[in-house]
Amino acid sequence: MLSKQITAVALRLLALWLLVKLILSLPTLSLLLQSTETLPGGDTPALFLLYHGGFLLVGLLAVWAISRAARSALARVGEAAPDETTALGRRDQALLIQLLGLYFVVSALAALPNALAFVPYVETFAWHQLLRPAGQALQLGMGLWLVAGTVFWRGLFSRLRSR
Repeated sequence: MLSKQITAVALRLLALWLLVKLILSLPTLSLLLQSTETLPGGDTPALFLLYHGGFLLVGLLAVWAISRAARSALARVGEAAPDETTALGRRDQALLIQLLGLYFVVSALAALPNALAFVPYVETFAWHQLLRPAGQALQLGMGLWLVAGTVFWRGLFSRLRSR
């Protein structure tokens, strides 16, 4: 992989990560919206809706701009002749993917006990209390998949860089 290809893949992954973070923030925003309805006056403040609507709009615009930058970098790579001496080999790609997976596994394992610390102190569970442990379990699963499924991820990254 050339450095421009690595940059393009990194930009696309950053755009995907930002989009996922934006989508994951939506339940929090809806819970905040419900809590503001109980404020004195009963109406949801227009400033609150404007603030969160602006947050979503700026986030979506950032995802779009980052995706355009990745496409632009890939278009410039297609024009240039690839230099085989600067390309990463399959073993190097697999090692980088596994290192990323190990980072996810370690960070999820470090945060999972804190996410489950409330369990002995709660008599009944609400669905929103299980979202943080579920997110940590998802991160752990994705990390394990990155470590174990390098062939799949190499193929996905090849498709992301349009090869």
